[in-house]
Amino acid sequence: MIMPKFVTVDLRPLRLFAAAIEKQLRTATAGPVHNAIKQWAYRYRSFAKARFAKFSRGGGNWHRLEESTKKRRRKARRGYKGGRRFSILWDTGKLIGALEPRVQTPGQLTQSIPFGVRVGYGGPARHPRGRATIADIASFHQEGIPVGKGGAQRRKREIIVEPDSAAIEDMTEYMLRALDRLGKSVEHRG
Repeated sequence: MIMPKFVTVDLRPLRLFAAAIEKQLRTATAGPVHNAIKQWAYRYRSFAKARFAKFSRGGGNWHRLEESTKKRRRKARRGYKGGRRFSILWDTGKLIGALEPRVQTPGQLTQSIPFGVRVGYGGPARHPRGRATIADIASFHQEGIPVGKGGAQRRKREIIVEPDSAAIEDMTEYMLRALDRLGKSVEHRG
């Protein structure tokens, strides 16, 4: 009679690897996976800022500025001579500034959440021309909601959108490198 042979597979390194991934994703514990998620926030902001700049100059699907808005901006500038190009949502630079990836700026939100990162607008920073926060103004445009005394409908101009395929590819690469580093560190511990 032939006796069956058994193979024992030690799954402890795999369990350590899975636990290390989960810990970094769930609790924002320092390490390669957590660092990759921080890179995701940076990459998303880079994408969103470049998109904002393109769309504000007419390169996307944002509605053009109303003539009344252009006139208001002209009055605010002394010595206006005509021929000026008007950028959409770029009057003071606060909305696009809050998308800056390299530094923390007023109106910016970056928040670690379980299994990811939340990026967008937030916080108490007020817009220089009114009582609304920078996050409020971003929300008014993102949703196209009524604002002001008369409840005039804002044009919907989405700022926070799904990243493009290039950003997703980069983010995927960041995480694959992080998992490789983490796997090597667990391998040395196991």
